[in-house]
Amino acid sequence: MIFLARSKEGNLLKFEDKSKPLGYVWYYFDKPLEALTKTLVANTDLDLTIVSGGKGETIMAIKPANTNSFKPTGSLKCLRCGTPLKDDTYKTCYTCSMEIKKELQNSPEEKEKQTSIKRQAIMHGVARTLIALQGQVDVNNVGSLIDMLYAKYQEKVG
Repeated sequence: MIFLARSKEGNLLKFEDKSKPLGYVWYYFDKPLEALTKTLVANTDLDLTIVSGGKGETIMAIKPANTNSFKPTGSLKCLRCGTPLKDDTYKTCYTCSMEIKKELQNSPEEKEKQTSIKRQAIMHGVARTLIALQGQVDVNNVGSLIDMLYAKYQEKVG
């Protein structure tokens, strides 16, 4: 069948069908084929595996015409371990995602980022304290007061 277009909502595909009065027919497609359907080019000859279902006819597999390898449903796999995935929302499975997250948390860049956040939070606390003490502290002692407050807050935060 010759592919003509994709619906505006993206859930239907339009194919040429000379046996129909309009000359075309719309088909739903299986969720794992969504990424593949976005790459289809108009006027491409394709072989389809179609199943009749509750909401209409659904495309279960798509292959270019004149080839023997069908694109079966469920062909989405984790990039790290090869575990089958439900859809193309994520590139890795849950287990691999958690491993990647642990690796990133232990990286030097992440530790530097966390210490920077901690320093900023401490300085924010010092600034808020100085605002509260406004008018009660001698202007000439502000620098030493900042150092003392920073040391105290750093001791408490860790």
